[in-house]
Amino acid sequence: MSQSLTRASFELHQIEPILSWAGTSGVDVDGLLDRLGIDPGKRTSQPGTQIDLVDYYRIQREIARSFDDLTAQLSERKLLYQTGTFVVTQIQAASTLQDAIRSLASHFNMMHGGRYNYVRQTDSMLALVVDDSTFPYRFRDDRALTHFVGDALLIKTHALLDSLTGGAAGRAVRGAGTAGHPCAQTGEPAQEPE
Repeated sequence: MSQSLTRASFELHQIEPILSWAGTSGVDVDGLLDRLGIDPGKRTSQPGTQIDLVDYYRIQREIARSFDDLTAQLSERKLLYQTGTFVVTQIQAASTLQDAIRSLASHFNMMHGGRYNYVRQTDSMLALVVDDSTFPYRFRDDRALTHFVGDALLIKTHALLDSLTGGAAGRAVRGAGTAGHPCAQTGEPAQEPE
C-alpha cells in the first residue's frame, strides 16, 4: 500500500487472488469493477495500476453482498452479511471509547469463533491488538495478501471506531499495528460479551 498526504492506494495486482476466487465462485468481477469505474482490462494489461484504497472496500463490500458473507470469503468461516449491522449496534451502545474498543474486540471474537482481538491497557494507553496469526484466512499461504488485508482491516476498524465515537478514536490514536507490534506482547484477551 502506498500513501500520499490525501489518499492511500494499492496496486490492482495485490487483490488479484481475491478477484480470481470471486470470479471462479460466480461473481461477475469485470462487471463489478466496471460499475466502480475501474477498467477490468487492467487486471491483466496493467496490474500495477494504482487504485484508491476506498475502492478496495467497495470491491470487498460488493463481493461480500454477492456471497452474503461479511468476510467476502476472505475467511474460511462464513459470516452472514448482516452480522456487521449487529456489531455496529453493539458498539453504538458504548458510552466511552474504551467501552467501544472492548465491545468491538469481544464481539469480533464471538463472531469469528476465536480470540483474535485483544485489549491491552496501561495507565496511559489503551490498545486494540489484532492477532490474526491463527485466523482461518482463505489465502493464508499468500503472506503479502494477508498482510494487505490485515492493514486494510486496521484502517477500516479505526474508521469505524472513529465514526461511532464522534471522532474520539481519531483524536486518541497514537499508532496502529498487528500482533507483532510491541503493545501486543502482553495483550489480554478481550472479555466475552454479556
